Amino acid sequence: MVFKFVDKRRQKSFAVIPGVSTASSKNESHSFIQFLSGSRNESGNFVYPFDDFHSDTKRFSVEIGDNHFSTERVSLKMKDEKVKIDGEIKIIDPYLWPVRFYSPGIMGPFSFVPFMECYHGVVSMDHSLEGEVEVPFNESPRGSELSSN
Repeated sequence: MVFKFVDKRRQKSFAVIPGVSTASSKNESHSFIQFLSGSRNESGNFVYPFDDFHSDTKRFSVEIGDNHFSTERVSLKMKDEKVKIDGEIKIIDPYLWPVRFYSPGIMGPFSFVPFMECYHGVVSMDHSLEGEVEVPFNESPRGSELSSN
């Protein structure tokens, strides 16, 4: 899942991608939040222990550490010694993309293939936003693996 945000003046943008990387051993598996700065064309990762990832099986809701992603809100609390990203955005009146057998979503028929490396979906493409996120556009996560604290 990708959450993209653009400021009101359309001058600054960023995206966050929460996810899980599974490996053959649990010690090598981890959860992460990738941060992408659209205005600076840079990215970096905040890496969390695998067990910090939690998801709801009945509705779209994911938590990684103190960060929360759902159809109602995105709450970010990521920091390390160089970068701090903090705030909350409420998603107001989302238009949920219906997924049915006859309309399987953005992946089409591949959404039914059980051995895909990853799956994609669209939650909403038409909604209002309310809130604020402090993003250090002067600092750069580029070239470094960011870790959670």
